[in-house]
Amino acid sequence: MTNKELKELNDINLADNNAKKITAEKLRELTTEFVKSNGSFADYNNSSVTHQTITADVWTKLTNNGSGTLTETSYKPYYCSSMFSEDEVRLANIPLGTVVTLRLDNTITVLSNNTNVTYRVKFKDSLGATVYTSEFDFKHYKNATTVSSVSLYNFYIGDAILDGSISLEINAENNITALWNGCLITIP
Repeated sequence: MTNKELKELNDINLADNNAKKITAEKLRELTTEFVKSNGSFADYNNSSVTHQTITADVWTKLTNNGSGTLTETSYKPYYCSSMFSEDEVRLANIPLGTVVTLRLDNTITVLSNNTNVTYRVKFKDSLGATVYTSEFDFKHYKNATTVSSVSLYNFYIGDAILDGSISLEINAENNITALWNGCLITIP
């Protein structure tokens, strides 16, 4: 059963309970638990091929327009209308306590030997104020090169970020260029 079919089933009005039929409220509860236990995902890919210039020692927000040809949103949770916009992962309607995994696909061009590159996520609350940041991936490049980089980041929806958003930032000790190719958002 697809998430769309589950949502349609969830919207059915089963108010008549004379024959011990399941109530609409209970059906919604069961459907939500079923979807949460079976997981869902959305994959937002960038249609741009233009690399961003990253200045040495400056945290820079990476951009991804989410409208690439490989973008796939058919399997996102039925309770989320969109999980990505304006270069940010949107956490609206994801229930409190839900575990979320991000797979972030990037291409970076290191211009100088012996360059350290660090990624971090910036968490914002529902009003857009930064709540906290978390550095999660550190890479060292011995030589100048262009590489594809895949990073995983896990977190859970807590009170501070409920209905908030996440942006991806990068920092390098020397100038580099970077392209945020894709963002897979998985709710296991």
